[in-house]
Amino acid sequence: MAITKENNPEAYKRILLNNKNNRREAKSKIVNCFGGECSICGYKRCIAALEFHHNGGKESTIASLLSYRKSLKEKILISQL
Repeated sequence: MAITKENNPEAYKRILLNNKNNRREAKSKIVNCFGGECSICGYKRCIAALEFHHNGGKESTIASLLSYRKSLKEKILISQL
């Protein structure tokens, strides 16, 4: 039986929080791979404000990583850098 908001609200909240933290950690690692700041202006105050644009090559592959939830996929992709 799947964990849903209705049948187990505590576990559901914990899963959502874990997913959010995993995505935040993955983005942090990827941003650090690209120097930890904006490649155009050098902004680095808030990581949430930074984005990856789909312009092909390594950036496109990295940007697609942000939608994955499993850390194994993250590790495989980062190892290809």
